[in-house]
Amino acid sequence: MVLENREQGRISVKLRDVTYIESNSHSIIYHFANNKDTIAVRDSIGEIEEAYRKFDFIRVHKKHIVNLKYVFNISRSNETVIFKSGSELPMSRGYKNAVDDALTEYLRRK
Repeated sequence: MVLENREQGRISVKLRDVTYIESNSHSIIYHFANNKDTIAVRDSIGEIEEAYRKFDFIRVHKKHIVNLKYVFNISRSNETVIFKSGSELPMSRGYKNAVDDALTEYLRRK
């Protein structure tokens, strides 16, 4: 996939290396598995959600879409997504059941 922004120009990235995507005003910020790199582009989180659903990405919050490949578990009581790295992201109550179902389906396939 090729991402483009003003500061870095066009950048070729592998979608499988994206741990989660964050919405910030009119920008989408891609976070990567190395926990160091981020790339911000102008886009809509709704469009990203639709386009990446088939690649095992799921929306967990109005501001976050996660790659199920990197999710260890979800905490239904704390309403968080727990990554294999130990970091966490908030999960909205409205997405809780869909995230749980998607993670269960993903783990069954793997």
